[in-house]
Amino acid sequence: MKMFWATVAIVLLLLFNGGWCCPGHERNSLLHFKASVVDDSNQVLNSWHGFNCCEWNGIQCHPQTHHVIRLDVSSAHLICSSGDVLSPLFSLEQLEYLDLSWNNFSGVPIPPGLGRLKGLRYLDLSWAGFSGDIPRELGNMSTLHYLDLSNNDLRMMDMRTWTGNMRDLRELILDGVNMLTVESNEMDNALSTMYALTHLQMCSCSLSGEIPPSLAKLTNLTYLRLYANQLEGTIPSALLRLPRLQLLDLSNNRDLGGKLSSILPQYSASLHTLILSATTVGGSVPDSVANISSLTRLDLSSCQLDRIPNTMANLTALKELDLGDNMLRGQIPLFGQRPPMERSLPLTYIDLSYNQLDGPIPPMLFTAFPNLQHVDLSRNQLKGSIPSPARNLHYLRELDLSSNTLTGKIPLSIGQLLSLESLDLSNNILEGAIPLSISNLSKLENLVLYSNRLSGEFSESHLHNLSQLNLVGVSDNLLTVKFSPTWIPKFSLGGLRLRSCNMEGGFPTFLITQYEVGVVDLSNNSLAGDIPQWIWGFESLMYFNISHNHFAGVLPRSLMGHSLLGILDLHSNNLQGQLPLPSDFLQALDVSENQLSGSIPEEYSSLQYMSLSGNYLNGSIPPICQIMIVDLSNNKLTGKIPSCFKNSSFIEMLNLENNYLEGELPRQFGDMLSLQTLKLGGNGFNSCIPSLLANCKQLEILDLNNNKMRGIIPNWIGQLSNLKILILRSNRFQGTIPSELTTLPLLQILDLSSNSFSGNVPANISSLQAIQNKTVSEEIFHVRDIEVVPIYVDQVTIINKGQEMDFIRSLALVKCIDLSNNNLTGEIPPNMGLLEGLVILNISRNHITGEIPKSLGNMLQVESLDLSHNQLSGNIPLELQLITFLSYLGLSHNNLSGKIPEGGQFYTFEASSFSNNSDLCGLQLNITCCGLHQNKSCLASIQPEINVDKIEDDEEDDIWWGVGLGISFAVGFSIVIGVLCLTTTWSRKCFQVMDSIIIYLFERLRK
Repeated sequence: MKMFWATVAIVLLLLFNGGWCCPGHERNSLLHFKASVVDDSNQVLNSWHGFNCCEWNGIQCHPQTHHVIRLDVSSAHLICSSGDVLSPLFSLEQLEYLDLSWNNFSGVPIPPGLGRLKGLRYLDLSWAGFSGDIPRELGNMSTLHYLDLSNNDLRMMDMRTWTGNMRDLRELILDGVNMLTVESNEMDNALSTMYALTHLQMCSCSLSGEIPPSLAKLTNLTYLRLYANQLEGTIPSALLRLPRLQLLDLSNNRDLGGKLSSILPQYSASLHTLILSATTVGGSVPDSVANISSLTRLDLSSCQLDRIPNTMANLTALKELDLGDNMLRGQIPLFGQRPPMERSLPLTYIDLSYNQLDGPIPPMLFTAFPNLQHVDLSRNQLKGSIPSPARNLHYLRELDLSSNTLTGKIPLSIGQLLSLESLDLSNNILEGAIPLSISNLSKLENLVLYSNRLSGEFSESHLHNLSQLNLVGVSDNLLTVKFSPTWIPKFSLGGLRLRSCNMEGGFPTFLITQYEVGVVDLSNNSLAGDIPQWIWGFESLMYFNISHNHFAGVLPRSLMGHSLLGILDLHSNNLQGQLPLPSDFLQALDVSENQLSGSIPEEYSSLQYMSLSGNYLNGSIPPICQIMIVDLSNNKLTGKIPSCFKNSSFIEMLNLENNYLEGELPRQFGDMLSLQTLKLGGNGFNSCIPSLLANCKQLEILDLNNNKMRGIIPNWIGQLSNLKILILRSNRFQGTIPSELTTLPLLQILDLSSNSFSGNVPANISSLQAIQNKTVSEEIFHVRDIEVVPIYVDQVTIINKGQEMDFIRSLALVKCIDLSNNNLTGEIPPNMGLLEGLVILNISRNHITGEIPKSLGNMLQVESLDLSHNQLSGNIPLELQLITFLSYLGLSHNNLSGKIPEGGQFYTFEASSFSNNSDLCGLQLNITCCGLHQNKSCLASIQPEINVDKIEDDEEDDIWWGVGLGISFAVGFSIVIGVLCLTTTWSRKCFQVMDSIIIYLFERLRK
C-alpha cells in the first residue's frame, strides 16, 4: 500500500512540474493572458482550464520538453484593453510561433518585452488594433523568419535599428505602417542586409522617394508589393530581372513611372503577375511583352499607354488583362487568333474600358476564350454591331459594352449566356426591339440598356424568368414600357430606372411587391393619378424620382417613417396641398413647378438641396442658411431674408427670384464663402450692394434685377475673379460704370440696363477676356450627378431683341453686354470690336455720340445689335455687312447719314431698324439715294460748283444735248414703268440702274 501511494505522489508531482504537460509557470502565464481578455464572444479560450495546457485550443507544445512553442489565437476576435495584456507571454521563452492577428487590443502599443522571445520564428500581429511606434527591441528576434505588423495604427521611426539583426527574415509585411519619416537611403541600407527575403510587402506606408536600389540585389525575392505609396522616379528595370521574381505590384504610386519599353527590356522567366496600375508608366506596350510566356496577370490600368501590340495575342497563359483607363488608340488586337494546340485559352478577365479604341469588336473575342468571366470594353469609340456570343461562353458573368457608338440590334444569342449576371449596353446607338431571349438569363442581376434607340414594347415578358434581378435600367430609349396591373414578379429589385419610356396610366402596381427597392426613377413619362400611399411605406427607398409626369393629389404630412430616403424629386407635376415634413435622412428635395401652398417648414433647414420654385408658397423664409442649394423662386414669399447667414459657409446657390421680399440685403451675405450663385431679382429689395459680398470669392452669378437697389457699383467688384454673370437690370443704380468690371476674366454676361448710370462706356471694355474668346466656355453652374442630388441647371433672363428670353441649358453659349436705357454719354470705344465672341450688344436709349466704330464688324458672332435712341452720326460702316449671324439690328432714332449698306444681313432688315435718321437713304427706307427723293446729304455730295469765269462757248450745245437726252429718258421711262409696278424685286434693281444713270448725267452737266 505504501508503494501505491508513493507512485501516485510521483505521478502528481510530475504532472505539476511539467513532466507530461506544460510547465506550471507557462500555464499560469497563459491563464493571466486569458484573464486580461475583456470579451471572448467566440469562446475560443473556453478550453483554457485544467493542468495540461498543451491540450488547450491554439496551444502547441514541444513533443519532448512540453514547453509551449506555438500560440495561435488568430481570428478569435478577442477584445483586450489592458496595456500590459501581453506581458504574461514574455515568460514563454521557448515560443517559436505567435499569431495574435484579427483581434482587438484596443490601441495599446506593442510592448518592447516581446523582444525577449529570442527564439521566435513566426510573429503575426496584423489587424490586431495595436498603435504607436514599433519598438526597436523587436530587432532582438534574430531567428525570425516571418513578421507581419500590417493594418494597425503603427509608426516606424527608425528602420535600421530593429531590422539590422533580422538576416534570416524571409517574409516581411508592413502594410499600413506609417513610414513617412523613413528616408529612402535609410530604407535602402536596412534592406541591403536582408538577403534571405522572399516576400516583401510595404503597401500604404506613405513611402516616398525612389525605389531603393538594394531591392534589385535581393536575389531570393519572389513577391514584391509596394502599392499605394508616394514613390516617384523611374521604375528600375533591374527589378524585373530578379531571377526568382514571380509577382511585382507597384500600383497606385502616381509619380512613379517611365517608358514601359524601357522597364521591360528583360524580365524574370518566373514572372506571372505584373501590376503597375495607377502609375505614370507610358508609351506603347512593347512587342516583347508577348515573350513573357509565364504571365498570367497583367494590370496596366490607369497609366498613360497609347498602343496595344498585336503580339499580345501570343500571351497564351494570360488569365487576367486590365488595360483600362489609358489613352489606347487603334483597334482591339485579334486575341485568340493563334490558339495553342489541344487546349483552350485560359483568359477569364479582360478590361479595356476608358480608352479611345475604335473599330469593331473582334468576333474572336467571344469565340476563342471559353473561360471568359468578365469583359469590359466600355467608354471607348467602338463601332459596328455587337458580335453574336458563342454558345460555349458558359462562365461569362459580366459584359459591359456601354458608352461606345455600337449600332445594330442586340443579338438574339445574348440569351445563351446562361451564367450572365450583369449586362450593360447603355449609351450606344443600338436600335430595334429588346430580344425576348433575355428572359432566359435566369442568373441576371443587372440589366442596363438606357440611352440607346431601342424601340418596341418592353414588358413583363422580358423579365418573368429573371428571379435574381436587382437592377433594371432602360431609360431614354424609344421604348414603350407596359406592365400588366396583375403581374407579380419573381424578383426583388434594388433599382428601377424607367425615365422617358412613354409610360401611361397610373403608378405601376407591380412595385407594391418591391418593398426592398432602393432607387425608383419614373420621370419624364405620362403617368397620372395619385401617388399610392404604400410607396411611402418602403423603408429601403433611398432615391425616388417621378418628376415630369401628371401626378396629382396631396403628399403625406410627414416623411419621418422613411429612414433611408435621401433624394425625393417630384417636380413638374400637379401636386397640391402642403409641403411634407422631411425625414432625418432626407438630403435633397425638389417639388418645384407644382401647385403646393402653405409655408415652408423650419425642419427643411437640415437639407442639402432644396428646390421649391414655381408653387404658391407663402409666409416668411425660415432659417435655411446651412443648405447647399436653395431655390425658392416664383412663389409668394414675403418679409425679409433671414439674418442667419453669419456661419453659412456651405451654401453655394441661393435663388429667391420673383417673390414679394423686401428690405435690405443682409450684411451676413459676406460670410457665405462658398456662394457661387446669388439670384434675388423680381422682389422689392431696397439697399446698396453689401460691401461684405466682396468676401464671396467663389461667386459666379450675381442677379439683382427688377428691385429697388440703389447706390453705385463698388470698385471691389473687380476682386470677384470667378464672376461670369452680373445682372443689375431695372434698379436705381447710378454713378459711372467702374473700369474694374472690365478686369473680370470670366465675365460673359453684363446687364446694367434700365438704371441711371452716367459717364462714358468704359474705354477698356474690350478687355473682357471671356467675351473676346469666340470659343464656348464651360458650363455656368456645376451640374450635379443625379445619384447624389437632382440636377440643377441655372437659368438667366436676358432682354434680347426687345423681349425677355430665358437661357437655361444654352447659358454657356450666351455672351452679352446690355447697357441700354441709362444716361451714358461719350462715344462707343473704337476697340470694342475686339469682343469677337459677343452675341448680344445693346447700348440703346443713352446719349452716345460720335460714329459707329468700324471695328464692330469684327464681332462676327453677334446676333443682336441695338444702338438705337442715341445721337450717333456719320455713315453706317460697311464692315457690319460681315456679321453673317446678325438677326436683329437697331439703329433708329440717331443722326446717321448716307446710304444704308445692302450686303450681308442688311437686306433682311425692315425700315424700323433705320427710322428717324433724317439723312439716311436706301432700299430699306424706300428712299432712293440721289434719286427722286433726294436727301440733304446726297445733294450736298453732288451739288455742282459753278464758276462763271470758266463757262465755255459750247454751253448751248450741252443744254440741247441734255434736253434731247431728257426726252429720250421720258419715253423709255413711260414704256417700262408698267413692268416695274408688277414686281418689287425688278423695281429695286431698275431703280439702282437709274440712280447710276442720273449720277452720270449730273457729272456730265458739271463738265
